[in-house]
Amino acid sequence: FIPEKLLPVLRIANKEACEGDPIQLFAESVGASVRWQDISDDPVAIVYEPGIYVAQAENECGITQKEVEVKLRDCNCNVYIPNAFTPDGDGINDLFKPSISCDLQFYEIIIFDRWGRKVFHSDDPDLGWNGSSIQNAEYLSQSQIFNYIIRYDNALRPNSDRQEIKGFVILMR
Repeated sequence: FIPEKLLPVLRIANKEACEGDPIQLFAESVGASVRWQDISDDPVAIVYEPGIYVAQAENECGITQKEVEVKLRDCNCNVYIPNAFTPDGDGINDLFKPSISCDLQFYEIIIFDRWGRKVFHSDDPDLGWNGSSIQNAEYLSQSQIFNYIIRYDNALRPNSDRQEIKGFVILMR
């Protein structure tokens, strides 16, 4: 019989991760060798799948093991961008504003007229364009096509590249 207090104490650090990302598991125990059962003879293991993983710590008094469940979540960011809007003040479809399904770390939208002049710029994803120009607060008077650039960073994937979407929208009068 080995007293419980002499067995190694095993601590595991893990976190949820995004689907498709590698998950780094850490296990540590003072005065004991640590390994991940069926994965690695190292206290650090990299896994790619959800599941239950077992870490073992061993010293001269015995072996302790602990399980950790790895969970993955969907970190995708869906973006819907309308192709037309009607800023006529009727309360229906009066703003051009993309709908983004994730939390953002960075956001920028720039809208240009057909001559390449900037007519709108914002870094607020909740602010939509009402069809007016930066240079002129009056509404642009006729139906036109405008180009846009939307740039954003998904907050759930802070190490990924900045996303950029280019396209056009029709302002209908």
